Amino acid sequence: MRFLLQTTEKYRIDTLEEKDEFEDEVRADGEEQGYIIKDFKYSEKNTKEKGEIIDTYYIVDVVKKFQEPKEPYKVIDTILYKFKQFISGVGSFDD
Repeated sequence: MRFLLQTTEKYRIDTLEEKDEFEDEVRADGEEQGYIIKDFKYSEKNTKEKGEIIDTYYIVDVVKKFQEPKEPYKVIDTILYKFKQFISGVGSFDD
């Protein structure tokens, strides 16, 4: 039998405000979906052109812990990810 213990996810987020909102969302989802946030960290990244910063974004790492390895009690066989496609040049998402 296989038991999911934890997952590590990596996201690109455009602003610190969005990072804060995302952290709140992930923590609330954890309460609903039965995991805790073991780690939530981010790092700032810059895109440079000719030595000048032209874009700043954030890489967020989230570690979700579902259960303890010594005594797992729930079998999780499917994890679903919802995706929206960003339409480049339009600045909106396709639902």
